Amino acid sequence: MRALLMWLHILAGVVALGGGIFINFILAPAAAALQPGERLGLQARVIRRFQPTVLICLLALILTGILFLASVFSIPGYGADVSYMRLLTGKLILVAVVLVLSLYQYFRLGLPLATLAEDPSAADKAAKAQPLARRMVLVARVNIVLVAIIFYLAVRMTRG
Repeated sequence: MRALLMWLHILAGVVALGGGIFINFILAPAAAALQPGERLGLQARVIRRFQPTVLICLLALILTGILFLASVFSIPGYGADVSYMRLLTGKLILVAVVLVLSLYQYFRLGLPLATLAEDPSAADKAAKAQPLARRMVLVARVNIVLVAIIFYLAVRMTRG
């Protein structure tokens, strides 16, 4: 059971982190060559497809993390190490920050950007979308760094 939980936990983290890296460092620079209207349409489609995937991955990470911790702490003496608990605390704080940033990115930036892109009556969409898109990129890059740190802490927790 613990192996399945760990596999699901790692898979969700890899999908979220790998997708974020791909979008920010491969897709976005490639899309810069598109005309503003085409780029905005692509951004809207990516937001509608990828952001819910990230939120599902975060939910899976939280649920599998809770279940895994419950199974780990059922082992006598496991988790009593102070350094383990410090790493766990740091990891959980970062997970909370990533969750808040992801919700902000999707609901306050992504959905308004996608709605604007899909609105045929909106004038000068590209100019109105630019501030939202810039903030989305910033939040995404911060999240990528935070998730990479979370991965590092997870390795330290399991491998010392």
